[in-house]
Amino acid sequence: MFTKRIAIILSLVLLACAVFPVHAEDQQSLTNTDGIVYRIKEDGTGMIAGYTGDHAKLTIPETIDSILITEIGEYAFSQNKTIKSVVIPGTVKTIGTNAFAICENLKTVEVQEGVETIEGGVFFESKNLSSLTLPKSIIYCGNGAFQATRLKTVKIAKDNPYFEFR
Repeated sequence: MFTKRIAIILSLVLLACAVFPVHAEDQQSLTNTDGIVYRIKEDGTGMIAGYTGDHAKLTIPETIDSILITEIGEYAFSQNKTIKSVVIPGTVKTIGTNAFAICENLKTVEVQEGVETIEGGVFFESKNLSSLTLPKSIIYCGNGAFQATRLKTVKIAKDNPYFEFR
């Protein structure tokens, strides 16, 4: 009877592992000296997953420990109260959903050439966001990416074919 229970429990554990696989990127988060939490993705590049630092002016690094940073993950900086300005380098191709949502002190954002995708809600309710710079490489902006902000100045590269200027 005891053996039968163990067999059932092991079967359930194996079934759970099959239904909910653990990916390599879910296994370990690393933090650099500036408080940037990152994960190594399956392709060997890095994704920013969070922030524990206290810098008001933040420049996302192109590399961390020789790992190319290509993505800012969902909710990575969400609800941060210290960041006032951020520069996102061109090595980052995607800024994930709600990555900077509800960052109450964020005022300026510079997205550099090379970034292609801004997912939905990225700056949602970052109510003090007033200045934004976007490069020509942006090909997608998700719904509500800038909803409930106070954007006063938006600089978009004139040669960006996805934005119409009037």
